[in-house]
Amino acid sequence: SDLEFIDAEVFQNLAYLRNNPGAEALCLDFTVTTEHFGMRQTHPLVAGGEDIDVTDENKMEYLNLMFKYKMLDSVKDQLWHLLKGLYEVIPQEALAQGVV
Repeated sequence: SDLEFIDAEVFQNLAYLRNNPGAEALCLDFTVTTEHFGMRQTHPLVAGGEDIDVTDENKMEYLNLMFKYKMLDSVKDQLWHLLKGLYEVIPQEALAQGVV
């Protein structure tokens, strides 16, 4: 998984959750907490995520949402700027058609 190369600790924690029963004992909910310049922010992975506990029954949904957050949502601003610059050099239509 690409996540392993981006954040090995998060990858290991999520792999543990996936491979072991007892998700309820970890006291997780459908949120992710980030820290920027000493300020902590909690982001819901779904609407009302702070009120949804992770259980063995819903842990695969949680894992998918965490993966999406770490790989896409957390870097969406940087990705947008990267794509904007790329499209200035190579038109988006050309990339979509495989012309390049």
